[in-house]
Amino acid sequence: MAAITIATPRHRAAHRRPRRTGAGRTVLTALQAAVIALLAATVLAILVPGVFGWQALVVRSGSMGATAPTGSVVLARPVPGSQVAVGDVVVMRHATSGLPVMHRVTQIDQAGGQRIVHTKGDANPAPDPELYVLPAKATVPVLAIPRLGYLIGYLQTPLGRWVMVGLAGLLMMSAAIRRSRGTDAPPLAQPA
Repeated sequence: MAAITIATPRHRAAHRRPRRTGAGRTVLTALQAAVIALLAATVLAILVPGVFGWQALVVRSGSMGATAPTGSVVLARPVPGSQVAVGDVVVMRHATSGLPVMHRVTQIDQAGGQRIVHTKGDANPAPDPELYVLPAKATVPVLAIPRLGYLIGYLQTPLGRWVMVGLAGLLMMSAAIRRSRGTDAPPLAQPA
């Protein structure tokens, strides 16, 4: 009669492949963490502001200097226009282009029951020639994340989208390979 050996946890541990260590594993782990962080930051910067009624804006000029350098992503939220004061930074829509302009309020005038704001970019030598009517709901920046706008701009290109799909695929493949290597074990029962 044949004897049957039952695999115990100690028996299974003896048949597992040794865990890989070294520089390659460290680099792979760091690369995976960087890709996950990159994906998470991009998704958060694009999707989360809209959930709260905020806006994510990419800074495309250096007019605000160190306050919001070129390539930053600015998270901006709505506030009552009556709360905007001289010295606050506001996001307004340019009268001709319709593009957002983020500048500091230098003066507020009252005209016909409306608040008219004079603005100037922190890095600009002169005030803006345009005057803006402050809406009932003004948009003010809350946070500037330097350089993230460059990444978002790149990811909006066809090549950038393919790169992200490829990185996500590599990340999933790597996780699947790691999982399969970590669960190699002999069957629970073996003939003796």
